[in-house]
Amino acid sequence: MKRTVLISHSVFSLLLLIVLNLSYFKIQPLIWIQYFVFLLSFILAGRGFGKIVAEFSGNREHETLGSPLFFLFSALSSWLVNIVFSGSSSLVLIIFGLGSISFLGIKFISEWGSLDKDKLIEDLISENVSLVLFLLFLLISSFHLTIATGEKPMDFGILNYFYRHESGTPTDVWASGSGFSYYYLGFFAWAKWMKLFSLGTDYGLPLAFAMNVWLFFQALLGFFKIVFKNG
Repeated sequence: MKRTVLISHSVFSLLLLIVLNLSYFKIQPLIWIQYFVFLLSFILAGRGFGKIVAEFSGNREHETLGSPLFFLFSALSSWLVNIVFSGSSSLVLIIFGLGSISFLGIKFISEWGSLDKDKLIEDLISENVSLVLFLLFLLISSFHLTIATGEKPMDFGILNYFYRHESGTPTDVWASGSGFSYYYLGFFAWAKWMKLFSLGTDYGLPLAFAMNVWLFFQALLGFFKIVFKNG
């Protein structure tokens, strides 16, 4: 039963990538590979970070919060690394950190076979629903980008600014000389992720929107699991 569930999850993920490639990336192999590595790294790193959080808290339900917490952690750490190190050095450090946390994610996934059937199915359902939401909102944002953002030119401008920023403390996008505002942290983090995987902002903005929906769902799911199972 466990093997069947794992195989079905793998097949579903593969079909999702094929549909995404045909409908969104217009059969561009290089972009497809970049996207695949981007998504796989995010899944593994999120799982790995969730494992770290669960080990410290002593509650396995906290693993569900791995992806949203990892994104927040990566945003803050990439900002701090960017201040101290140059552009190339900061990317090397970010890649090293991403790889280390992803290794823990691989270890976590390898333990799925030892989980009881109900827990395994629960984990895989949450992953598959997350992927469906990701695909749905990616298609919406790619074909009707104004639905996703409302201020498309401004969002592109902010994202491109952080994408080109090499090192040092970022300044306010619109007010020269002003400090870096906290509400730009998400744009900064996504710009660093896109630059890390050589994804341009034309593909990156819809990806960021779709991934935000995924992260929100994971955070909401983790919150309800912790509240109701501990209550």
